[in-house]
Amino acid sequence: MSRKNWIVLTIITSIWIVGAAGFYLETRKLEGVFLSINAFGVLVAVYVSVLNSLHTSELEEESNQFKRTENSATYLERWDSVALKDARDFTRGIKKIRQDLSNKKMLEKIDGDQNLERSVITVFNFWQDIYLSIVHDRVNEDILRRSFAGVYTDMYERFKPWIEATKSESPRATEDYMSLYEMWRPDR
Repeated sequence: MSRKNWIVLTIITSIWIVGAAGFYLETRKLEGVFLSINAFGVLVAVYVSVLNSLHTSELEEESNQFKRTENSATYLERWDSVALKDARDFTRGIKKIRQDLSNKKMLEKIDGDQNLERSVITVFNFWQDIYLSIVHDRVNEDILRRSFAGVYTDMYERFKPWIEATKSESPRATEDYMSLYEMWRPDR
C-alpha cells in the first residue's frame, strides 16, 4: 500500500477509536464497543478490497497497453517481411509511372498483371488489418500513424481508382481503406 493509503487507513482508525470511545463513555455498554469493532473490521476489509481492485485495474491497463505496443511492433516487423517487400516493390513500379498513366490505363495494367494485382491486394490487406486493429483497440495507433501514415496516404491516393473499381466486390474493405485514409490524411 502507498503512503497515501496508510494515511487514509490511519484516519479511519482514528475516527473509529474516537467514535467507539465516545459511544462507550456515553452508554457504558461494552457490547456496543464489540459491535463497533465488527463494523471497523468490515470497513477496513472493504477499503482494502477496493484498493486491491483499483490496483488490479491499473495492472490490467498497463498489461493491455504493453500488448497494444507489442502488436504495433508486429506490424512494423510484418512491413519488412519478404512477402510485403515483394508486394511493395511491384506497387512502387506503379508509383514511378503513375503520373504518365490515366486511371483507365492503371486499372488495365493491374488487371493484366497477376503479380501486380496480387501485390496490390496483399498490401491493401495489410492496411485493412491495421485499420481493424485500430478500431478494436489492439494496437497503439500513434506508433502506427508515425510509422505508416505518409506511406499509406500516398498509396491510397495512388491506387484510389483501383479501390473504387473493386468497391462492388468488397465494399467493406473499401470502407476500411477510406476510413484509415480519413484518420491518417495529412491535413487532419
